[in-house]
Amino acid sequence: MRGRACRVLAAVGLVGACCAGALALAAQDRAQEVLARARQAIGGQARLAAVTSLSVKVSSVRTPLVVISARRKPTVQRITLDLELQILLPDKFLITRRGPLGSRQVDGVNGARPIFETAPNVQVVIKDPDFFARMAATRRRQLLRYLVAWLLVAPESYAVRFSDGGVAALEGKELNVVEVNGANDFTARLFFDGQSRLVMITYQDPPASAPTTPAAEAKSPGADEPLFKSLEGPGPPPAVTRPRSVRVLLADYRADDGILFPHSMTFESDGQVTDTWEIKRFTVNPALDPKSFDPR
Repeated sequence: MRGRACRVLAAVGLVGACCAGALALAAQDRAQEVLARARQAIGGQARLAAVTSLSVKVSSVRTPLVVISARRKPTVQRITLDLELQILLPDKFLITRRGPLGSRQVDGVNGARPIFETAPNVQVVIKDPDFFARMAATRRRQLLRYLVAWLLVAPESYAVRFSDGGVAALEGKELNVVEVNGANDFTARLFFDGQSRLVMITYQDPPASAPTTPAAEAKSPGADEPLFKSLEGPGPPPAVTRPRSVRVLLADYRADDGILFPHSMTFESDGQVTDTWEIKRFTVNPALDPKSFDPR
C-alpha cells in the first residue's frame, strides 16, 4: 500500500513538473512571438540584424531644473541640449552633449572601459576605487536600453533574455509586456501596442552615487551654469540609496534608412518628467572610426 501511494505521489509530481515546464515554454514562445511581430513591424529581422552602427542626433529639453537665488524666489528653467549618440556594435557607445555657452560633455563606454571627459579647467579627484567599474556598467546598461528600444535586439555578449510579462493597460489600451534581463544588472519591461510598436519602457536603475569631488580651486568658464546630469535623468541626492524608477514613452515612429524609429522619447523619473527628446535623425551603419571611442 505504501509503495503504491509513493508511486501515485511521484506520478503527480511528474505531471506537475511537466505542466510547469509546458507553461514556461508557452510563456517563452509568447514573448518571442510578440518580439517577432514587433521586429517585423519596424523593418524585419534581416534588416535589423544587418545594423552594425548607429548615429543619432537629438534635441533634448531638460525639465524641471530648479534654480535657487538668494535675491529671487526659486524658479524652474528648461535647458536645451544638442546630443549626438554614436554606437558601434557590439560594445562601443559615445554620447556628446552640447549646451549653453558652448559647454560640452562627452562620455560613453568602450568594452569594459568607460569614456569620461571633464569640462575644461576642471580638476576632478576620484576617491572611489570602484568608480570607473560602476560608470562602465552604467554606460553598458544605457547602450543596451537604446539597442533594445530602437532595434529590439542585443549583442550575444550581453546575454539578454526576453520572457513573457503578460499584459498591461496604458490609457485604456491593452499592451503586451516583455521582460528583459541581461548582463551588468540590466532589467527592463517593454510594452507593445496593438500595432506591435514599442510605446513604453520601464526600469529601475541602481542608486546614483557621487564619487567625484571637484578640486576647490577649480573654476570653469561656465561655472555658474548647471552641470550636465546623466542621460537617464537627474539622480537622487548622494545620501539617498534607493533605486530610481524610470519610465520612457516612445512615439512618432518614422522611417530612417528603411527602419521605423521613434522620433519622440519622454523620460520620467519617479513620476516626474526629466527629459524630452526630439530625435532629428537616425543614421544606420555610418562609417564610425573605432579610435574615436578610445577612453579620454
